[in-house]
Amino acid sequence: MRTDEASTAPRDHSVNLQRLRQLKMLLGQARSQSESEDFDPLVASLERLQEAVQAQEADYEILGQDLLLRLHRRFPSLWEAVDRHLLWFFGGELLHFLSDEELDAFQAREDAAP
Repeated sequence: MRTDEASTAPRDHSVNLQRLRQLKMLLGQARSQSESEDFDPLVASLERLQEAVQAQEADYEILGQDLLLRLHRRFPSLWEAVDRHLLWFFGGELLHFLSDEELDAFQAREDAAP
């Protein structure tokens, strides 16, 4: 196990926060075209997730997995618009939605990162 500063330094999640903002815009557009109130709890959860990622809270990955799985179940028509990087970022059960080729590509990029 590494104990140097790099392993304990906060990770930069700005790109994934931008992806979450894009997802929020997508949900907002979908909500404006729907009578459903099902979007409100999802948007509230997304806002909470953004705060958790920004603060790098210990449970942000679980919150992200839960949110994206709920989105998949409740609004499958929106699923195709979800940035695949978010599936990799939050991991867990979400990895099952990535193809083997996508998994290999994400792993290769992560392995090549300094």
